[in-house]
Parts: sequence; C-alpha cells; structure tokens
Amino acid sequence: PASGMAVRVVSPSADDFENGDNSLDIATAATDARGGFQLLGVPAGRYTLIVAKNQPGARGRAVGPAATDSPEASLWAKVPITVGASDITDLAVALQQGIRISGHVEFDGTSAKPTPDLVARLFLILTPLTSSVSVPNAPVASDGQFSAAGYQPGRYFAVAGGPAGGTAVLGGASQPWRLRAVTYNGRNITDEPVDLEGSDLVGVVATFTDRTTQVSGPVTDSTGATNTAAEVIVFPADSQGWKEGAFN
Repeated sequence: PASGMAVRVVSPSADDFENGDNSLDIATAATDARGGFQLLGVPAGRYTLIVAKNQPGARGRAVGPAATDSPEASLWAKVPITVGASDITDLAVALQQGIRISGHVEFDGTSAKPTPDLVARLFLILTPLTSSVSVPNAPVASDGQFSAAGYQPGRYFAVAGGPAGGTAVLGGASQPWRLRAVTYNGRNITDEPVDLEGSDLVGVVATFTDRTTQVSGPVTDSTGATNTAAEVIVFPADSQGWKEGAFN
C-alpha cells in the first residue's frame, strides 16, 4: 500500500499533474497507512482522479538525480471517473512508476571539447510548463550520458547546463561552448515543451556548439546622440515563443 499519496479529483480539462493551482481541485485527500482514501462532497459528473506523491510547493530546480529517495515518490496514477447519485466504493487505483528520461550530450564544433570532469558538472534540467513544484535535475556522466527516472506526466521544457542553467561549469567566460538545443526525435524541446505521458523518453540529445552569432550596433536618441544608458532586449518575433521556461 502507498501511504502519504496526494489524491485529487479535477476536471478532465485541467492540466492535472503539471498544474500547481489547487483551486482547480474538486476534492482532495491523502492515502492512509493502508493506501486507502476518502473523497467527500464530489458533485455528479465526469472527472479525472490524480494520485501522486506530495511534493514541495515551491518552484525550483533541485540539484541531483531525478531518482527519489523513496520508491513511492515517483509513483503516479491518472484515472477517469464518473460520479453519479450513488457512492463509489472499493475503487482500486493502480500506480505506475515515474517516467525515465535518457540520452547524451554532444559538442558540435571545432574547438577543444570539454574534459570529462567538466562534462560531469552538467545537468539535464526540466522545467514544467505550468507547474509550481520542484523538478529534480538529471546529472550528466563524464562520458556525456544521462539517465534519470521518477518524472510525472506533464509538459516540460528541457535545457542542459550547470545547476543554475548556465554553462559556466564548462570552463568559465573563456570557454566557447553554448547550448544550441535539446532535441527529442529531431524536435526542439528547449523552445517547445515535450509531453511526458506514460512512456519513457529515450534518445534525448543536448547539443552544444562553439559557433555563435553576435548582434551589435549603436543606440541613439531622437537627436542622434548615443544613448549609453539604454538596454537592448532580443526576443522571438513569433509570440508563440514567449513562454515561461523557454530557453530563447
């Protein structure tokens, strides 16, 4: 039996796992020592029953592997239910193991590749599209491989870098390597979220490049004088790229 699991009843249209807004919950409960739960006051209708381990409420990027200390921490379930005039009793919910993500880091360019000890400082970092909970990072091994389990279903952006998301761990400001994109099946999941829904993600590739472009020029005011206090901001012309958590 799985004790201490959060049980939620949500509308079928809600973003269930990835949505941290508990105001969308129709009813909530926690499993007891025998794995039992009781949800009271659920109106008649069609819903989704969500079961997952209770997680911290603050958004963040935990340093370390996605595998959790407790076998229960990565378990989850998502079950459609229909509530009518009569109580639902003895509802058996089968929990699934957390989703595993694996892949490798590669360096595309002519500069000297980072040494294995520097590569081992990298993490694959997932950020939920709309979540309010912390998501552990997946550490990269010295040979560039990474694999971590325990992710719950949802939509995630992916980047690779140090614990804070940057690439300073590869050698500081003088190093030429910058993240180009993280891809899965040829699709850029750094700018467009990947949907984790039950099956493992195998073959994720984080590509770093030493070929960078630069945008430069003067900023002037209406009289033509140079404005030394101006800030220059570059953002995607396509508003679809304006997403919280997106890399570009």
